[in-house]
Order: sequence, then structure tokens, then C-alpha cells
Amino acid sequence: MLENDLAVKNAKKALELDTLNLGVVLGLGEVLYRCNYFNEAIEVLEDMVKRFPNNKVANSILGACYYHGGQSGKARHFYENLSFDPKLILFYSLPQFYFLLETGRTEEAMKWREVIEAQPDGKWISPLCIAMVYFGLGQLDKAIEELHRGIRERDPILWIMHSEPTWRGFV
Repeated sequence: MLENDLAVKNAKKALELDTLNLGVVLGLGEVLYRCNYFNEAIEVLEDMVKRFPNNKVANSILGACYYHGGQSGKARHFYENLSFDPKLILFYSLPQFYFLLETGRTEEAMKWREVIEAQPDGKWISPLCIAMVYFGLGQLDKAIEELHRGIRERDPILWIMHSEPTWRGFV
């Protein structure tokens, strides 16, 4: 059994054990997304977003599923109606950032850099996420610098680099 299939199997089993746990439902949607099972992820996440329309993480992952699953029309409509929220964990808003860049909306995408640069001292943001923003904006020296910092600091999301569809061009 492939690692992806095992991850999906375990996420589905967790959902069977606790069908009302929103974290488990979101976890299944995210695992399906990272394993490139976009249609299944869309099914899970659309249901969650219908029940909990203000869940920003579910909305962000759903938009990424549309985008990477070849439903660019839905992704466009979805991301145009999803407002930028600087409080959302940067990791979950990166697909929206890349969508804006790829559709020529650089001014809007620049908000991500502004959020990174305006963070108060002591507030940690994943160096890997910062690297991805700089990479998207074409600031490769800063991107590599942040990636090196992430390795030095043992950024806890480094493990996800190979499974995040948005980041495939960087890895």
C-alpha cells in the first residue's frame, strides 16, 4: 500500500470513529487534497463548507482543490469571493496567493508580503511559507534565505514540501 493510500485510509478510519469531529472531517479533506484526490477532497470539503461557511481553513483548501483539480472556473469564482484574512495561518492561504499571481492580480498578492513584513517580533511564521511568498514574487534570494532558515530552525512543515500541490514548482 502506498503512503498516500495509507494516509487516506487512516483519515477515513478516524472519521468513522468520530463523525461529528470537525477537525477530523477537515483532516480527511486535507489528506485527500495532499494526496491529489481532488474530487474526493472537494466532496468532503464542500459538505463541510455548506455546514460551516465561515471555516476559513476549509474554504482555503477547497479553493485549492478546485484549482489543482482542473476546475479553474470554480477556483476563480471561489477565490474572488474569499477575502484575504491576515489572521489565517499563512500556510493555508498560500494557494489563494498563487492563484492571484497566476491570474495577474499581483497588487492583491502583495498583501501577503506586507503581512509577513509587518509581523511583530516574537510572532513566528513558518520560514517555508515565507520562502514560498518570496518565490512567488520572484525574490529568489530572499526565498532561499528563508528556506535555509527553515532548515536551520527545523520548520515543522518542511515535511509537507513534496505533498503540497501549490509548491511543486519550487521543490
